[in-house]
Amino acid sequence: MLEFFKTGIRVLSSPKLTTTCLLILAVLVFWGTIFQASHGLYEAQQRFFGAWIVLIGGWLPFPGVKLVGLVCVCNLLASMLFRIRRRPANAGLFVIHAGVIILLIGGAYGHHVSRESALELAEGQSSAMAHDDQGNPAPLPVTITLLDFEKKFHPGSSIPLSFQSRVHITGPNVDRDAVIAMNRPLRWRDYAFYQSSYADAPEGRESSTLAVVKNPARMVPSIAGIIAGMGLLLHFVIKLVSGLQRRRP
Repeated sequence: MLEFFKTGIRVLSSPKLTTTCLLILAVLVFWGTIFQASHGLYEAQQRFFGAWIVLIGGWLPFPGVKLVGLVCVCNLLASMLFRIRRRPANAGLFVIHAGVIILLIGGAYGHHVSRESALELAEGQSSAMAHDDQGNPAPLPVTITLLDFEKKFHPGSSIPLSFQSRVHITGPNVDRDAVIAMNRPLRWRDYAFYQSSYADAPEGRESSTLAVVKNPARMVPSIAGIIAGMGLLLHFVIKLVSGLQRRRP
């Protein structure tokens, strides 16, 4: 039993597992970026970055970002506890690992606590009330007015190439126009407004549907990045001082 535990820890803390996870994440980021170009940022986030499994061709399973992130967290924790030696020279490595762990866990937490709703507006219409998947009202702290909706199609077809909404946003400390496009969300405090879909509204007007995401943990990635950057700087300084000390006669 003890030998089985040691083998499991050795595999879980292996640098090869770290490399494998990073390669898979690179593939997912590249794949998601290509998908985003034609389907928009919101749909790409839902399909790749908020999924445990991504289906290739609709049937072949491939690990999603949530699954790879979970494995990464376990791998980094195992490395900190069992592989990296606890000595002052490795302090920077511990800080770097901690920053990446906070980034991954913070992303998972943000996905868990974020709340999604939809705001449908016809041209010229204003609203400060979105609705969730069940149709329940989700009040917004700002009022969104759809000034104009534009869409473009692929030449010679009815397949949309791109679509965007020109809106006016009013609320606490904000009163301005903005453009919400497939790959350009509008961000305000904890809220992000994504261009989701559209429809023809009555009286010849067009209607735009905005996906509204409230994420109270939006600052976690920035904090984690600062921590990891401090770890890199600390590790560089430690190595620099150690190298200078070895050169002294």
